[in-house]
Amino acid sequence: MVMEHKKKMHVTGSLAQVEAKDIISAPSGNLTNALVGKLPGGLVATQKSGQPGSDGSRLLIRGVSTLGDAAPMIIVDDVQRSFTNLDPNEIESITILKDASAAAVYGMQGAGGVILVKTKRGSLQKPQITYTGKVSYNQNTNYPKFLNGPDFIKYYNKAREMDGLEPLFSEEVYNKVLNGDPEGKYANTNWFDELMKDGASSTHHNISVNGGNETAKYFISLGYFDQGGIVDKFAFKRYNLRSNIDVNLNNNFKLGLDLGARQEDRKSGYYSVSNQSWNNPPINLAQRMMPITPTEYGGLPVAANIDESAKFNPMAFNSLTGYSNSIMNILISSLTLSWDVPFINGLTVKLKTSYDKDYTTAKSWREQFLMNSYNAKTEEYEIVESNHGEPKESVLRNSSSQAQRLTVQPSISYNKTFDKHNISALLLYEQSSYESENLAATVQGLT
Repeated sequence: MVMEHKKKMHVTGSLAQVEAKDIISAPSGNLTNALVGKLPGGLVATQKSGQPGSDGSRLLIRGVSTLGDAAPMIIVDDVQRSFTNLDPNEIESITILKDASAAAVYGMQGAGGVILVKTKRGSLQKPQITYTGKVSYNQNTNYPKFLNGPDFIKYYNKAREMDGLEPLFSEEVYNKVLNGDPEGKYANTNWFDELMKDGASSTHHNISVNGGNETAKYFISLGYFDQGGIVDKFAFKRYNLRSNIDVNLNNNFKLGLDLGARQEDRKSGYYSVSNQSWNNPPINLAQRMMPITPTEYGGLPVAANIDESAKFNPMAFNSLTGYSNSIMNILISSLTLSWDVPFINGLTVKLKTSYDKDYTTAKSWREQFLMNSYNAKTEEYEIVESNHGEPKESVLRNSSSQAQRLTVQPSISYNKTFDKHNISALLLYEQSSYESENLAATVQGLT
């Protein structure tokens, strides 16, 4: 059922499908987000991060089905592979198999359900050129409101009073935060507004050619996606290329050649801002900063934390610490040879071989910098060095990783219609191998 294309009326399992026009109309460049609300009956999408290039949703079919990995199996053009960063304009349809009978052919790997992705193919028509362009503007939908500087002082002192302690902040400090400080030691600062921009734009362009005749059909697509971040230094660019070609050879032989290439360019600060990451200081630090100091004092970034041992500044940790950039190149390919047996009408013998490979290079740099640390007890500033943990020296890290998957699928299928009756059968064998390797080098103490 899964490896063949059937009419929905002939399928007894539970499934839901979304077509190309609905996928393209979604404002997101990430396919997992484009599916939200478009596949009824059990698809649950949870987006835990808005970081450019890492903002995909976690997909579940009919909820959590196991204490282990409950993610559905992803099949793109009959081969197990990722679909997250495919260009939406390449997609013909996406189908989810929701129950055990529909996904049974995949065994244990399909225990969490199966998502079938079908890319577009050439049609019997004159060459048709299509351009699609989208521009979107992204903002935070919601974020907790924190106390401003004067209210922070008032309620912090009140809390100490209720605990039988003396106020930490004087009336003089309160007035300077409220009315402005000529010396520049105090200010009413919203650290989230300083860290985050009001919004960021994204652009998506795609041009495709679709056509063919009785001998050959083709679909060729070229896409570009540029996603900006609402935090400085964070950005994502993606380049997509796809070519699906079908050729009718002599003696009932058919040849299909599918090639896809993609480059994903991610740029970020040294520390992540993703909620899924343990080291996301810029966001965490903005919540811990006292809103009573300026962002800079004496030409240095200000560390304004109640905890005297914690000396941080969210903007400085993002802009001055360093960077973490990566480029990922992906090749996906499939070669299909089929033969319609002439002496047995409806019998087809097919061999499909797929080879996918990805290669990633990453580079990160971390360095120390100076800050002016404000002490609420002494009401004075002290120049300190940034604290990134061990080692104290600057750190340069280069890494590379690669992975490849080879899949072979020989099959025999039979489809025959007798009057109002239809008989279909499929015998398929699949063998798949996956290999990966990683290499990293780190140097400390560079200047």
